[in-house]
Amino acid sequence: MSVTISSMKPSETKFWVICREDNQLTQKLVREISYWQIPGLRARLGHQMSLSAAAAIAQADYAIFVTLSENPRSHMQLHPVSSAPTEDVNNPASFLKTLRQRHSRAPQSWWLQLPTTEVRHQGVKPIPVEQTLSRAISQIEVFVRNYYLQPQLQQNAFAHQRASMPAASRQPEKIQAEKLLQAA
Repeated sequence: MSVTISSMKPSETKFWVICREDNQLTQKLVREISYWQIPGLRARLGHQMSLSAAAAIAQADYAIFVTLSENPRSHMQLHPVSSAPTEDVNNPASFLKTLRQRHSRAPQSWWLQLPTTEVRHQGVKPIPVEQTLSRAISQIEVFVRNYYLQPQLQQNAFAHQRASMPAASRQPEKIQAEKLLQAA
């Protein structure tokens, strides 16, 4: 059975994608994630965070913080925030520390750094926005499927499997009780 993000049912898990900068790329990324219309999944530009938005993020289960990489590179970098280098001013670790101090919790988080330039044999070249956007969406989709939707997928698969079973195998405890009564 093929499952697409847009066909998923709501889940109780809350997942935030927070773009720490406001630019053409992050605006498109937030808009694209909003088009998925998955309940509980939210995306926002987080360069200036209100107290109510920070409180909502603190209650989430998962978060991906997205920044643009200042150094030329060909690939995205993705790592848990807790192991992220602390010398980078875009590092969301300080924001998560503040959430823990104010709300006694913070979501399990990752830091996704998107490349905007790469080194080629002709020198440093810009990476087209659409190419970086496509890569970012693909990476975020993997996380949403694995962390946010996986419990729902497992639940749906189990329900589908149970529905396709014969009635006798769906209620083994009732059948065994009836057999015991008949044997007595």
